[in-house]
Amino acid sequence: MTVIASFQVFDQAYVMTQGGPGKASYTLVLHIFDEAFTRNSFGTSTASAMILFVIILTFTLIQFTVSRKWVHYEDGGR
Repeated sequence: MTVIASFQVFDQAYVMTQGGPGKASYTLVLHIFDEAFTRNSFGTSTASAMILFVIILTFTLIQFTVSRKWVHYEDGGR
């Protein structure tokens, strides 16, 4: 869950450094925002957002697949 949430970090990087010195804290979500609202390149921003969606979807599906092995339910002795 933390890995998925780390792909969505925007506000801390934008407020504190706006990408940081030499883009050290430049995240994918900050790139999406920068392309759309600073450079007015909405097509590139949309493509980047779709890539982010596929990455998060992949991690989510992996997590659901692996988490099935973590949970064990008892059937009440039947």
